[in-house]
Amino acid sequence: MLDGAKGRTPRIIRTLWMDNGELEKRNAMLQRKYDLMKKSEVMFEQYDTTDAKLVVVAFGIAARIALSAIRQLRREGRKVGMLRPVTLFPFPEKQLGYLATKGRRFMVIEMNAGQMLRMSGSRSTGNQKSFFSDVPAALSST
Repeated sequence: MLDGAKGRTPRIIRTLWMDNGELEKRNAMLQRKYDLMKKSEVMFEQYDTTDAKLVVVAFGIAARIALSAIRQLRREGRKVGMLRPVTLFPFPEKQLGYLATKGRRFMVIEMNAGQMLRMSGSRSTGNQKSFFSDVPAALSST
């Protein structure tokens, strides 16, 4: 039976910044900090993206494996490149968006639950349809 705080002191979880307007000021300060980080701390590497029709987006060990595959595909004449985010926050949204304006397709390779696929497509380009996690679909027409 649920009876709330009957017979005991209520347990209320509160933020540390509870004074009038203090939480709002804290959030504004953090937003300024995040905006500054987006301008100055984005780190990424690009491999063969200049002429690529397909750009692989990968980080960590997945990027190392993908780069080997990209080199092999290049030797076979396929125009494939890679954008490797070094920082995931801030994510290289502008760089990915710039590559998307050139009509490229993207394949996201990640070893997690698909967060980078969603982040890459919707936030960077607004066009989820040019992003793939399926190799045959991504490689068609490269």
